[in-house]
Amino acid sequence: MQELKLPVDKAGAEKLYDTAPSDVRSYINEFEEKIEIPDSPRFIRPKALQELERVLIHDVVDQLLAEIIFKGKAIVGVLLEGPPGVGKTETVMSVAAKYRIPVLKIVKGDIMSKYQGESGNRMEAAMLAAEIYGREHGKPVFLIIDELDTMVPARGMDEMQGAGQREVTNVLLNYLGSSHSPIKYAVPIGMTNRRDLIDEAVARRFGKTVLILPPDRQEVLETVNRILAEWNARAPAHGLPQLKLSDICRLEIERLLPGVSFQILNNVLKTMIELAVKSSRNAPVVELTKEHLEQALLEYSRDIINYITKGCQGFDFPLEIRRSQNYLLARVHMLMMRAKRAAKV
Repeated sequence: MQELKLPVDKAGAEKLYDTAPSDVRSYINEFEEKIEIPDSPRFIRPKALQELERVLIHDVVDQLLAEIIFKGKAIVGVLLEGPPGVGKTETVMSVAAKYRIPVLKIVKGDIMSKYQGESGNRMEAAMLAAEIYGREHGKPVFLIIDELDTMVPARGMDEMQGAGQREVTNVLLNYLGSSHSPIKYAVPIGMTNRRDLIDEAVARRFGKTVLILPPDRQEVLETVNRILAEWNARAPAHGLPQLKLSDICRLEIERLLPGVSFQILNNVLKTMIELAVKSSRNAPVVELTKEHLEQALLEYSRDIINYITKGCQGFDFPLEIRRSQNYLLARVHMLMMRAKRAAKV
């Protein structure tokens, strides 16, 4: 494991804490307690990891952070965009684990409040907590802001705007991209399903945007092979059969499942395995078939339709993913119609 180190600045950390407004200071310790260096996660997307590592480490930390500390330039944050369930947070955690970088992850519930001024105070406290920790320990700190679009919605989305959102927006505008900002060690990483749902001024302050795509054909097959290998390694100890994919089922998976979320992919595979084992009749080896796949797709048909038509709306995906999503939608609608006809008989 590689470890990134920066100059320790305990005096600067102490000054930041002492000069913070009292309403903000009361929350700093709360957020500092949430900072941790993640263990290496089991879920790793090599392609996404490589791209994000290039941006976070080589573009931001290596090249920019030294200039920020020694020349007083402002931090450049990173915005991660992509449909739900594609592993945005897990990929950041993978980079952090590899380089032993502390992480503070905040979600809407950590920040937003119905009380006036509190949402802004809590966001400011989170920024300062990450910065103070980084200065005290001589490390960059990844500040993951999940569900960013719910905290700083685009200004045209009037129904989503409120006093709390405006407070958080103002804090981010003051702390990101300003030469007067005290944020030098903290690296803000905003997470959103779609960049255009975020206040445009805030989105620009993040500087860099990385699109995390749904899994492609190779990643789908790697996930399937990994899950089957894990099952087959554990199965003998529990008296369960070994599993393998039929050739037709493998071809169908390659054709239909690129472009779904990892959650849907895992749910479909889990259901296929349950169906196959249930019908195994104590056979030592059980084959996963096209029929198992179609039954699982039917079970999660609503999730699949909502994900493709709503969760992936507005993205310009590569042709392979768009084609697979179209094939999958057509197949799911066909299975639903077939099931409806069978129910009438």
